Amino acid sequence: MSSVSLNQNNGLPHAERISSKQRVVEEFERSIGSLLDKETPVLEGATDYIRQEGYDVFIRRLEDIAKANPSCLRVHAELAWIYTWHKKYDLAIEELSKINAITPVYEGKQIREIIEYLYRRDSASAIRELSKSSAKNIDFNLINNFAVTLDYLFPNSKDEIKELIKNLPAIHNLYNWRYPAMEEAEGMLLYLITRLSKPQVIVEAGTFMGTSTLYLAKGCCDNKIGRVITVDKREDSGYAVPDTLLDYVEFQRNIDIRDALPAICKKEGKIDIFFHDSDNYYELILWEVRAILAHINENSLIIAHDVLNLDDAPDMDVARFFAEIKNQVGCYFFDTGNGIGVIKNSHRLKLTGL
Repeated sequence: MSSVSLNQNNGLPHAERISSKQRVVEEFERSIGSLLDKETPVLEGATDYIRQEGYDVFIRRLEDIAKANPSCLRVHAELAWIYTWHKKYDLAIEELSKINAITPVYEGKQIREIIEYLYRRDSASAIRELSKSSAKNIDFNLINNFAVTLDYLFPNSKDEIKELIKNLPAIHNLYNWRYPAMEEAEGMLLYLITRLSKPQVIVEAGTFMGTSTLYLAKGCCDNKIGRVITVDKREDSGYAVPDTLLDYVEFQRNIDIRDALPAICKKEGKIDIFFHDSDNYYELILWEVRAILAHINENSLIIAHDVLNLDDAPDMDVARFFAEIKNQVGCYFFDTGNGIGVIKNSHRLKLTGL
């Protein structure tokens, strides 16, 4: 019988355990080197390092790196992001100030993720610091290209489309961040669709952080009509929606869409926009569409996120649902991020035997 002692936690022999710990540290240090050399835009291996060494050690290591490399934007961004997650907002703002002192234009995704936390708390000092930054602008050429598709969806609103697109920078500056859950252009597109369709009732399946929710709600706010009923299984969903838009949002948290949707349909009677952005199961979106069929009309829109996000698993495929119905009803796909799909003539689905 072997005399090598095993770790009770992971079953690894002592020598292998030491080697495994060293690998985590070495991989993290290599990632730091790549970050400093601008070979990678993000710090990789941090999760394993934190799990092994602890957050305090991780933060101290980054702070040491930042002191030794004061002009490295990426390190300051990582620290600002971590401080924000840990609600150390003054320290986060201090890191943002350092970034702004180095350059007024920073394209890091973390900066814009930080903004929603600070903006939501309406920190005056945070707003002042963030207003100094002209973080990477959305590709407005892409938005202008959307005009062609918007003309298809709203053929009688060409002048309004031009006016809305012209004023998009003001909206972008108000919500100038980017989430991992949704590309900026996708959010702006949801805003445009909401402005043009002027819905009274929007139902969103899948709130998560509330990225799409805030753009839909902003559209309702600027229309001075409508609200978003957003459903999510998470208790803490929707935290990205600022207080200024809460009057236009009804959160239904800690509930599955399959439990919430029948009651919503019964209460509201008519749904103007249904937006699917929850679990990307084929059977789920099929169930959702069937559930709302009796509550949509010729002006209603069914929209889904991740329609271009093909998955190897056959049941994890919203794209497959859209591919099956696109020849039966009017569909259009916006090739942004994971893709936005819009069913224009959603009422025709009633005739397909869905």
